[in-house]
Amino acid sequence: MDICHCYPLLWTQLLAFLQMSLFKSWEWLIIKIQEVGCQVEEKLLGEVKGHKMLLGLFSPVFKKEFFGPAKETTDIVSVRHTSLESIERMFDYIYNKAIEWGDVTVLEMYDVVNLAEKYYIPGLLDVVKTQMENVHLTMEDVIEVADTAVQFNQFPTISSSLLQSCAKFLKTNLKTDGELLQFAISHSGSGQEATALH
Repeated sequence: MDICHCYPLLWTQLLAFLQMSLFKSWEWLIIKIQEVGCQVEEKLLGEVKGHKMLLGLFSPVFKKEFFGPAKETTDIVSVRHTSLESIERMFDYIYNKAIEWGDVTVLEMYDVVNLAEKYYIPGLLDVVKTQMENVHLTMEDVIEVADTAVQFNQFPTISSSLLQSCAKFLKTNLKTDGELLQFAISHSGSGQEATALH
């Protein structure tokens, strides 16, 4: 469990301390998010600034990266294989800001899950799991959402939860054998039959 869940009052006080001018002397970190294409060329997608000390308190991975024996010697760290929005959501969680989930797709949520796993932030995993359990499903997209969950089976807790939500949705909306048959026929040949039978 991370620091903000174990000690909410302490965390609130620490975040208030961040607002004080004294904190401006703490080391800043700039994380540059880069897209790696098929070639060696990299494209800068953006950057996010954070406090090394705070990130180190929050994540054992950041702690080792910034304060361990093989610590990062520069104030700029490149992160690949993610999106700027996903890093921003992770930082919003760390800085106790409201995370905007409005138009976030299931695939984008899995990007946040990957970051939470990579930086070992279990509380963020819990937040994303709750979002996944409450994802808006329709008859048109339920199989696609379930197929995405199957593809990301390396995150079993999150994927199982999402698959269960899809199964409940189908059970609620397909009440007769005829509806079930029609649904099966409509997804026949879609390449997602295995997911539908899951």
